Amino acid sequence: MPTGMWLYAYGALWVLLILETTLLVGIIRQIGYLSTNLVKNTEEEGLPVGALAPALPVQDMRGRPVSLGAERGRKTLLYFLSTGCPSCKSVMSHIQTYHDWEEVDLVLVLSTDSTRAELYLLEYIRGEKAQQIVVIADSSRRLNNQYKITSVPFAVIVDEDGRIGAQGTVITLAEIGHLIGRANMQRNQRQQAADVPLIRLADPTHAVTANR
Repeated sequence: MPTGMWLYAYGALWVLLILETTLLVGIIRQIGYLSTNLVKNTEEEGLPVGALAPALPVQDMRGRPVSLGAERGRKTLLYFLSTGCPSCKSVMSHIQTYHDWEEVDLVLVLSTDSTRAELYLLEYIRGEKAQQIVVIADSSRRLNNQYKITSVPFAVIVDEDGRIGAQGTVITLAEIGHLIGRANMQRNQRQQAADVPLIRLADPTHAVTANR
């Protein structure tokens, strides 16, 4: 059995092994979480990717003009939430961060009336910052139905062309960033496909004549 300095070294190795094991378990759990929760989406929920996004109401719940960012050459993050949704509370804790992103315009769609939507927003953001966030009170669920939203929280990225770029049930900042990356990829692929020149087929009649 080791003694003296070797005993301390032996103990240090065991401590290091335990720390590495704990770290590895944490990484595995995080990877598992991302793989199962990164973007939950089904074909039955949401409009098809690439479809034109329905227009927003002309005004938000405060009477201010509102529109998709595509009219300004920007993306729009439509976040469909509900005041009674437990997971939506996690989303609301990051709302100010979403609003500060320069890459997208944030629009919250709350399935409630304007009074309750205002109170719900003030639970998380107070003062002038709360007034800056665009909120649509969708008590009739008209916008939810137009975008085929059946569960919340549900995020839709409308790209600069006014088309559905990406969507899914997401909560964290990393998941939103993933959606934006998918929307960029979809738009680039669509533009590349539009730039591919058409290949003219040879005239079959001419081909037959040439072989005679």
